[in-house]
Amino acid sequence: MNNQRPFSWSIVALLFALGVVVLLFPSLVFHPSTTLPGVTSDGGKNIYSYLYHVLYESGTWTYSMNYPYGEHILYTDGQPLLSVTLGSIGGVSIGTALTVMWWTILLSYVLGVYYSFRTMVSFGVLPAISLVASGLIIICSPQLYRTLGHFGLSYVCVIPMCFWWTYRYHNSGSWRYMLFVALLGVIVSLLHPYFAALVFIWLALYGAVYFVTNRDNIPVRLKRLVPVGTAAVAVPGLFALFVKLTDHVKDRPTAPYGMLEYRTKLKDVLTSPMSPFWQFFRDHIHHVNLEEGREGYAYAGVVVLGAMLLAAMHALRKRAKRVASNENGDLRPWLLVALGGLVMSMVVPYISEVDWLYNNLSAFKQFRTMGRFSWIFYYIICVCGTVYTSRWFTVLRAKGRTVMAISLLAVSFTVWGAEAAVHVVTIRQRFSDAQKHYDELAGNVGYSWGKFLAGKEYNPRQFQALLILPFFEVGTDKIWFDRSIIHHSIKGAATAGLQLHLPLIDAMMARSSWSQIFKQVKIAGGPYVHKPVLDEIKDDKPFLLLNLDYSELDPDQQYLVNASDPIGNFLEWRVSACYPARIREADRKNHDSVLKMTTSLPDGDTSIGSNSTYFYEHFDTGKSATPFYGGGAMLMQPQGLMKVAEIPVHAGENELYEFSLWFLLEKGTYRSPVCRIKLMDATGKEVGSAESLVKESTDNEGMWFRGYSWFRMPAGCARVQVWIDNDNLSSYLEADELLLRPANSLILSKRDGRIMADNHVIE
Repeated sequence: MNNQRPFSWSIVALLFALGVVVLLFPSLVFHPSTTLPGVTSDGGKNIYSYLYHVLYESGTWTYSMNYPYGEHILYTDGQPLLSVTLGSIGGVSIGTALTVMWWTILLSYVLGVYYSFRTMVSFGVLPAISLVASGLIIICSPQLYRTLGHFGLSYVCVIPMCFWWTYRYHNSGSWRYMLFVALLGVIVSLLHPYFAALVFIWLALYGAVYFVTNRDNIPVRLKRLVPVGTAAVAVPGLFALFVKLTDHVKDRPTAPYGMLEYRTKLKDVLTSPMSPFWQFFRDHIHHVNLEEGREGYAYAGVVVLGAMLLAAMHALRKRAKRVASNENGDLRPWLLVALGGLVMSMVVPYISEVDWLYNNLSAFKQFRTMGRFSWIFYYIICVCGTVYTSRWFTVLRAKGRTVMAISLLAVSFTVWGAEAAVHVVTIRQRFSDAQKHYDELAGNVGYSWGKFLAGKEYNPRQFQALLILPFFEVGTDKIWFDRSIIHHSIKGAATAGLQLHLPLIDAMMARSSWSQIFKQVKIAGGPYVHKPVLDEIKDDKPFLLLNLDYSELDPDQQYLVNASDPIGNFLEWRVSACYPARIREADRKNHDSVLKMTTSLPDGDTSIGSNSTYFYEHFDTGKSATPFYGGGAMLMQPQGLMKVAEIPVHAGENELYEFSLWFLLEKGTYRSPVCRIKLMDATGKEVGSAESLVKESTDNEGMWFRGYSWFRMPAGCARVQVWIDNDNLSSYLEADELLLRPANSLILSKRDGRIMADNHVIE
């Protein structure tokens, strides 16, 4: 570092970084073994998968969820570098596992402050200014709130360390700095795979900027870029090798949801719901929609954005051609890298519809949250904004305008500090109940799942897995089943799973095997759906079934409760012992009963058990070479909302009905349609509605998926309209077999030797 006492300033910077950590996370510093910000939603899933693997498993495969198939720990956000290491040691407690995770995250904050400080000093910023700015940059980082749940993405040091080492390489050409970047990339990619892409994009952007802006001849430039290219290839290459050697699943989704949705928008860069200045502007001057929690969030603050605006205006003047550079370093290459990161995060190469680029970068569709690449922009632009501010301070002081120079710094750090203070207060508040959440998870509150079962004369070893109802399954990008309840369910699942050492049949993961999940969801498909999970479980010990007591189950999921023995109520759960053998036997009886009834029936449709209206549309006149059932199917309708049926109905008030419709989906996309059901009275007024998300299908055959919805008929309903909401031309290929039926009926369809019961194929 270019100061007279670089070593002493380094020590000061490290001590200052520790102070920043204590300011932000006092509970994590002093009580890391008993601190949890929450056990719901993504945070609950992530901490559950991490702790379950540490406590009960070894290797890279986890059965914490998706039982009996399990999943690679990487795809559960289980931070394999930590969880696999601790799991292999064995005998590690929850407290130790939490301490290791939290202190690793806190170390990243110390390193983030320290390397941001070093980078700014190298650009000629005074050490004292660099010190304060480095703390503010990390406090306001878009990664800060990842500590509340997305723990693997909380490591704020990655880009500051890449920046420092790449800057050193830029000035010296020493290959060891690229080695450091590569090693960092490999390490952090085992904490979260997104970092492999982040480091690759960082190096790729730097390499492109260097090649374009450097004035050396092309062979010299290419030689200089060899270490950069080697590091850029090594990080994702070694990560891919690790996955290939440890992951046996071959049918993960190739085009997951979110790439075009989870991207950076201009408001993510220019505004912030946390900024007191933007809040004032919204409330008193002009209404602005300040959205919270966006994946593309990269707000650098009023001071940094103001400094960059002034620098840009200054640069437009002829006498300020070298505003971005001086003897301490040229900022222009890094500003171009920042701009490149911002462009990537906005998915500009994709939405421009350059097909060859989309296809050749298709691997990045796996990193569906492209908005996170804006982190590159955030860290660079904050450093550059500080450098400009420091240079203006130096110029003013050199001209004898000391008061103005000091005022510049005072105003800048006061404004920046005001925005940072909101983050400090907010993050500390979010951790205020952390001890309570930990005690509930660990069973330290006077009651626990183990005590509950013991009081009912059961023990955990009598069960083989947890089954949570309402059933949820999220993660294949074709199936996102029951997202509405999952945030409540995951806390009970995580708490019971960790306390009882029981894996979870339900799942909340990412990039899961299509074939496994397509089989898995059939367990909630009702009496006429074959359930492969029951064929593939290890034994016939019962499932411990937990049913939220405030959630009404549909008849298909109630079918599982009917195969269970009640144990009792615990907290908000109705607890039962659900027996696989009973479900199999009930399935067999229903199957045989249908076959027996249809033996004497002619081809056609038959309703048994109800006089209320039912409606069956087979689309036999549709032009299709691959109908699901019968002689034809409806080909994909034009993009948009289109009515496909209008059904006169005669039903009792509040009578339960089921709607179902089969869709043939594409293999190459995450997309699927939604059916919107409008319930109309005799005058044409809408008196109710329902919707059927094909993503919540619990029955499937190949790429045919049965979308369905249960709803109650409102008073005065005389007609039911069915609309297909086809929001994209690739959301489905064909539709077949539309059925509307009362819940207390059995609708049989027989034709050409094939049989369907309630719109399920009977083999």
